[in-house]
Formats: sequence, C-alpha cells, structure tokens
Amino acid sequence: MPVSTIKTSEVDVLIIGAGPAGLMACNALASAGINVRIVDKRPVKVAAGQADGIQPRTIEVFQSYGLADRLLAEANQMHQVAFYNPNPETGGIELTDRTPDVQDDSTPYPFEATLHQGAIEDIFLDSMKKNGVEVSRPIVPVSIQISETEKDSTDIDAYPVRVVLKHVDALEGQTDTEIVHAKYVIGADGENTVPPSRGRPLNKIVPQNFNIEMEGEQTDYVWGVVDMIPDTDFPDIRNRCAIHSNHGSCMIIPREGDKVRFYVQLGSREAIDATNGRVDKEQMDPEKLLNVCRFLSITERLI
Repeated sequence: MPVSTIKTSEVDVLIIGAGPAGLMACNALASAGINVRIVDKRPVKVAAGQADGIQPRTIEVFQSYGLADRLLAEANQMHQVAFYNPNPETGGIELTDRTPDVQDDSTPYPFEATLHQGAIEDIFLDSMKKNGVEVSRPIVPVSIQISETEKDSTDIDAYPVRVVLKHVDALEGQTDTEIVHAKYVIGADGENTVPPSRGRPLNKIVPQNFNIEMEGEQTDYVWGVVDMIPDTDFPDIRNRCAIHSNHGSCMIIPREGDKVRFYVQLGSREAIDATNGRVDKEQMDPEKLLNVCRFLSITERLI
C-alpha cells in the first residue's frame, strides 16, 4: 500500500490570515497557552500600512497584554481635531472649530494613536515569537470540512474541522498540499481574493460549503490615500483635520515621525473600472491625488 506524502497535523485553533485581526487573536491565544497555528497567503509581512488608527479601547487591549508601552513609544498621538469649512466670502476654507479628539474621561488613554500597519503587526509578531508561535507563509486554504459525527461534535478532544492548505511556494516535485485537523478555525484573511490556482480566501469557501450568507453593505464613496512629509505652514498639520470645501472633502491624519496621511474624497467616476464597477488602483497615483487636492482648493497652504 503506497504511503501518503501529504503532511497532516492537529491543532486546537487554526487562524487563516495574519493581518492585525489574525495576529491579535493569535497573540491572545498563544499568551493563554492554547495550541494555535496561523497561516497567511503573503510571502512576507506588510511593510507599509493600510488603516493605521488605534482607538483608546484598543490601546487598553494592548495594555492588557503588556504591549501598550511599545505601541505608544512608536506611535503618534492625536489629542485634537480641527474642522475647516468653506468661507462664504473668499470661496476658500476657514477654521471653524477645534475640539478634543477623544471626549471620554473613563479611559486612561484619552487620545487616538496612529502607527503604520507593519509596525503594529511587528508588535504582535514579536510577542507571539516569545510564546513559540510564528506565521507560516505563503499558505492559502483550499477547502474546509466539518465532521457531523456525534462523537466529533461532543468529544472535547476531537478535531472536527478538516482544512486543506496549499503551500504557494512549493518547488516542482514537492508536495504542496497539507491537511490540518483543528478544533476551531478563525477566518481573518479579509475580502481580498487570490487567483483560483493559489486557493481561495476563507470567506469565499465558507458560504459555498455551509450555505452561510456573508451579509454586508458597501458604499459608493471612494477615497484616495497618500502618505507624505509636507513642507507647509498649515497651522493644524499635526492635528486630525476634517476639511470640507465647495468642491469636496479631505481628512488629514498625522502619523508617526513627520509623516501625514491625506484621505481625499474622489468623484464617483474617478478610479472606477467601467467594465466591473470596482476601484482600479492603477488609475490613481500620489501626484493625481495631490492634483485632486489642489482642485478642491484645500491645499493652498498644505503642499
């Protein structure tokens, strides 16, 4: 009888996706002594950020794991928010209000923090490593099955979830498939799809296998994001700003170091692929976003 070369293993919790959500879950489980494994489709961790704002309650969660000191040492703190609106006389913008960014006396951290996603993930990765857990890369899920036998559904020592994983970087002649038997599986791989030949995100596999509808909504708003170190005399460049002009809106988010993030509201047709209605990132670049800012009349003193 031929011997199978497919690797099999058992784990209490398998986490699919090593972004901030997956890493936070993994760190929590590893800190509690749970046998946990985490896999991710990316060959390396992210170098830059996507969303990078951290709310006070999230800082409290970091503190509960002994990670808040490092977070605050690396992050920028936002204590104030400024509001700019159209000036009816000049047609430009003017400051209309400044308020505390967080108005909550019950938190020991009455501010927001900003730090790029890669640095946030590093905090979790280093903490996990101390507990002997690292991310397996690049690996994607191919299928998931749940045993329906009575024994597997009642036995606390059973591993009723069977997940087939694919190693994307397997060399020719190597087995690229692995089977993991788990008690629980956490899907934290987000919405981004991967080519069918390289597997599928868990949120695509689960609805098809278990008739679970993934409910949710999306808006028609499209925002462009650009990070920069501005040369400016704008008085609130180190505060969070909500800027509204006669032509559109912009958000300013100060980040770690001297960096600043601009969120620029784009028109409903800008950066949209007409063939599928989805955002086409190739249609936008930093210079185009800054040109949108100039058109909105919100950057006379910003850049």
